[in-house]
Amino acid sequence: MTGTYTIRVRDEGSDYETSSFTIGVSDQPTAPATTLPAFNEVITGAIDAIADVDDYQFVGAAGQVVTVQRISGPIDLTLYGPDGTIVAGTGAYDDYFQKITLPTSGVYSLRLRPRGRTEDWSQESDDTGSYSFAVWKPSVSP
Repeated sequence: MTGTYTIRVRDEGSDYETSSFTIGVSDQPTAPATTLPAFNEVITGAIDAIADVDDYQFVGAAGQVVTVQRISGPIDLTLYGPDGTIVAGTGAYDDYFQKITLPTSGVYSLRLRPRGRTEDWSQESDDTGSYSFAVWKPSVSP
């Protein structure tokens, strides 16, 4: 998207040290979201390039309950509602959303992005590799 962007860099601790750092900006093409093949099936894919993200979408109904689970691989999950707001997954290492009740009817997007582990448990956008996940439709008794 054309525009002016700001990149903010800050010290992670309270020690106010200075150091050098590297910032990378990617112009890799963004692929359209893949339609989720089915509920209750393991889906496989791969984070192929640095800072790659994979998006999957599915149609959900208001009140429908889903569970989203990372089964393997270096991915972090975020579930977006039809209006683009985050329904689940706002932090690092979000890989299991148990019995999420969908708030509205429409097309939901599930974003898979790289995750990593450093000594401070921060995310690493350079993690790549194969992954698997599932979106389950659990039975829910009233």
